[in-house]
Amino acid sequence: MIDVTFLLLIFFLVTSTFERPEGLFAANLPQDAGIAAPPLPISPIIVRLTPAGSACRIRIDNFSEAPVSFGDLADFLKNVQGNPGFDDRTPVVIVADDSLAWDHVVACWNAAVRASCKSIAFGTKP
Repeated sequence: MIDVTFLLLIFFLVTSTFERPEGLFAANLPQDAGIAAPPLPISPIIVRLTPAGSACRIRIDNFSEAPVSFGDLADFLKNVQGNPGFDDRTPVVIVADDSLAWDHVVACWNAAVRASCKSIAFGTKP
């Protein structure tokens, strides 16, 4: 009887297949570059315009330095495009105070166009 038990044990050991754990399977990955990574979310450059007497004060959110004139604003936007995470497709949102002269808003728009910004929009105050 013990001989039959050992023969059955050997038979089952030889004929059974043991599955490898899932984490140990060989990975057969494609040799090409694969799918491109999704682009990072683009945070807009928000330009806030407020009246300062007959002139206009320019403030840019999340930047400590603010340009004084609209000519400086064009240079500032051009320099920002060279920073990591920013390019010419980065949205520029112009938020103007209600009491501001329209000429200042148009000058801000023109400065963004001179800086080769492709996405310019108007925003509202929160």
